[in-house]
Amino acid sequence: MGRYQTVSGSPDEKATNPSVHAGVFSNIFCFWANPLLAKANTPDGLTSEDLWALPPASTAKQVAAKFDPSFRQTRSIVTSYLSIFGWRFLFLGVLQVLIVAGALYGPVVLQQVLELVESPQPFDMDRAMVYIGSLLGVKVVQAIVSSHTTFQSEVIAHRFTSSLQQLVFQKALTLDAKSRRDAKADISSLFSSDMMWIVSFSYYIHQLWIIPMQLGLVLYLLFMLLDTAAFVGAAVIVVTLVLNSGLAHLQRNLWRTLMQLKAKRMKALKAALGVIADRKLDNVADRQELLPEIHTIRSQEIGALCGAFSLSAVVTAILYSAPILVTAASLAFYTLVLRQPITATKVFTSLALFRSLRAPLIGLPQITAHFMQALVGLRRLREFMNLTEKDPNIVLSPNQLSANQYEAYATHNVDIAIEDDKPMFRGLNLQVKRGELVILHGDDKSGKTSLCNVILGELEKYEGSVFVGGRVAYCSEDPWLQPVLSIRDNILFGKPYERSKYNLVMEACGLRVLEDGFPYGDRTLVMSNPLSKADKSRVCLARAAYNDADIYVLDMPIPDSLFQSCILGLLRLKTVVLVSEDTNIIQSNYIDKRFDVGQNDLFQGPAFPDDSTEHTFVKDAIRGYLRAAGVCLVVVVVLVQCMWQVLQLGSDLWLSHWCTTSSLHLWSNNSMFTNGTIVLSTHRNVSNVTKVLLHDDTIVVTEAMVMAYSNWNMNVYVVLAGVGTVMVVVRTLLTSCAGMRASNVLFNGMTNTVVNAPLADLSPDRVSRILGVYNADMATVDTRLPFSLGGFVANVFISVFCLGACIVCLRWSGIALILWGGLYMYFGSHFARPAQEVESLANATRAPHVAFVHQSVAGAVVIRAFGLKQVRRFHRLHQTHVDAHHRASYAHQVLAHWFALRMQLLHACLIASIAAAAAALVSTTDGLSPGLFGLVFNYALLVPPHLEFVFTIWSGVLSSLAGVHRVLEYVHGRQSKYISYV
Repeated sequence: MGRYQTVSGSPDEKATNPSVHAGVFSNIFCFWANPLLAKANTPDGLTSEDLWALPPASTAKQVAAKFDPSFRQTRSIVTSYLSIFGWRFLFLGVLQVLIVAGALYGPVVLQQVLELVESPQPFDMDRAMVYIGSLLGVKVVQAIVSSHTTFQSEVIAHRFTSSLQQLVFQKALTLDAKSRRDAKADISSLFSSDMMWIVSFSYYIHQLWIIPMQLGLVLYLLFMLLDTAAFVGAAVIVVTLVLNSGLAHLQRNLWRTLMQLKAKRMKALKAALGVIADRKLDNVADRQELLPEIHTIRSQEIGALCGAFSLSAVVTAILYSAPILVTAASLAFYTLVLRQPITATKVFTSLALFRSLRAPLIGLPQITAHFMQALVGLRRLREFMNLTEKDPNIVLSPNQLSANQYEAYATHNVDIAIEDDKPMFRGLNLQVKRGELVILHGDDKSGKTSLCNVILGELEKYEGSVFVGGRVAYCSEDPWLQPVLSIRDNILFGKPYERSKYNLVMEACGLRVLEDGFPYGDRTLVMSNPLSKADKSRVCLARAAYNDADIYVLDMPIPDSLFQSCILGLLRLKTVVLVSEDTNIIQSNYIDKRFDVGQNDLFQGPAFPDDSTEHTFVKDAIRGYLRAAGVCLVVVVVLVQCMWQVLQLGSDLWLSHWCTTSSLHLWSNNSMFTNGTIVLSTHRNVSNVTKVLLHDDTIVVTEAMVMAYSNWNMNVYVVLAGVGTVMVVVRTLLTSCAGMRASNVLFNGMTNTVVNAPLADLSPDRVSRILGVYNADMATVDTRLPFSLGGFVANVFISVFCLGACIVCLRWSGIALILWGGLYMYFGSHFARPAQEVESLANATRAPHVAFVHQSVAGAVVIRAFGLKQVRRFHRLHQTHVDAHHRASYAHQVLAHWFALRMQLLHACLIASIAAAAAALVSTTDGLSPGLFGLVFNYALLVPPHLEFVFTIWSGVLSSLAGVHRVLEYVHGRQSKYISYV
């Protein structure tokens, strides 16, 4: 049963953001976001109309009302930021300190429980459970605080971005001629890179002081464990930081070179396709002569990409090997220099602490680079804001003297929703916002005219409602004129004659030539000079245009010239519903929505690619990409990945073995090594059984034997860890090779298809779409997909191997981990598609915003010429674009917040479950050794971040695969309708 939905005429009628009315419990656990996720996981997916309205405080109008006056007073971006967000910003910094403390509480509890396990006293199960319970409580609180802190930081970044965008836009419309000519700051650069660096640094600025504090706290804990050996680890950390900083600088230079080569390649492609179209080269041999330059530049691009991938392999190796190197150096100094025996407590607590340094070690150089880039961006922005403006007093006008007459202009959204129980349409949904251009197309007799009649209220409905928010002008399929009236009177249609407006309409509708062909011009009676159907259509269109309606329903064929001059010109700010079968019009980039009207259904084809519809192509995209990368090479990558994890697990198990053999507990007769001997006692205790040591069980060994044993264990560990590090490098290089091979195969395949395409497929409009695929989607294939897919696979293997080791060690108790795994899969699958769809909507709204800014800046002089009212109107239009994009980005932030909260709560439960199960096994007679207990607990702390990363990155992989699918469509010469909207 269908029903009609409405067209809202006022933004006040839109549903408010659900967080405004949500209760405390719902806000804490983000339950108010559940309806959006449920809608996104339906077959229909999400559209922009399903997104929430922004919270009132986050709208562009409200943000500008606070930020602009502060900036006008202080003329400082930083001061204005602190005056508006200062206390909230500082409070979030305090919360981030608590998050770091919560993260370090895991290794502290690990130390306390391991000391109970290794104690010569009976294992205190109750005390261990108290420690584990406190860890669960801290992790739950950390999950809530961490997710909300991240979300609130993103909200502040979102508002700050909105403030800067409006500040730059307003400034751009006021620059005088000299500033416009001499301005060094490029608007596109300010809106993209500079603003991104400034906002990004404001998001990460607390890490500049939190990371050093975290490093200092970790080193203090290590000093308490390993004495002065901790400083050896600190030295390795410093070396790692220096290396990361240098490599980060090299990476930036390589990526800059890569972007320059990409721009050069795109220029060559555009020139080659232009030559083919201009010279109408039909001969493939002639076209092939244009390829050498493209292939030469592409070879240079692949060479730069190879260098970037090689450098990335080194960075990745440092990232994964740094904790191992620090651990090995510290333990070597502790056992071989300080000549202290190691225990499971010391080894696995220090290992957990060292692994907690992985993120800070990789993050601090990046944040420092962000800081430097943000300073450059702030300087460029300050220079731009200090440019001279047009003096409003050069020319006096009445508008300046009566500026208070203007009131705020409210933009009203126009929505059309259809819901009818008639067999012609079932469950249809058509929504059109004010100012949108919508195309209705489909086969003959498919119901296009009937749909127009539904909008006009001419068809009978059985249930539901139809509401049109505004005045309507209509042109029927069969042009209707009043024969007894003149052409002018038909156009005026009862309206008063306004010469300038009338002449504008006549020009836009192509009626000047028609007027000259009649004896009395436009005063000629229609009945005295019969018009052709095409001419009647022009007069009808002119009548509709002169009527100055809000909504235009045009059920008539329109040639491309009339589409350009009237629809995209005169009516460009109006809401237009146009019926057309002209392919050029249907595929025009200016269309906001396309509706394919079928016999009984209505299908919406969005103006931008809706990647949510492409999830059905994921398997084809993966299959095509793997074939392009080389199946054998992919198999080798998987095998190397397995070897890496086996070696990593082997090195950890060796540490466990070393601790266990030492935990035949090392005791000295008097004081350690004073008499050159050390006592190894086969001592083991459980909760209710203590074995009595007999003097006959005591083995006395020399100090040299102990040192040799420690040296042997250390050498084995270093070899295993070193080979594992080599496997990391090999795996990253092989992944890069596979990615570059796929890039070459897909690029060459697409280029061959395009070069051999018929001239009809190389029209300017289609060439523009082809270049869009070469630009965006090939960049995805070149860089984004290899990195995201490689990171995804690596984290999957790490998670599987670590959880597998825990399950094996925990025996039957480990089966309970499968339950947690099921919950991870449930939340991950529930999040992936909504995240992908919202990201697609965010991308779809970004391009119109950027285009509007460029068009407005280019026409700033014309806009100002029409007066302050037009300037303010463009400010409001810009705010509308900002809000449209930020609605999608805000929804993405909420979904990420929803997912992160649930992941971290699951992390807390998983850690507590593994720790409790391991403690329960220790209390049995054939339970875990101290080494295995430390290993399992350590993996419990290690696995959760990797699991979260797996599900978080999967949505990015899906978006990348959508780009691969579009490239494959060109490779195989079967471009889908979605490609035309790139």
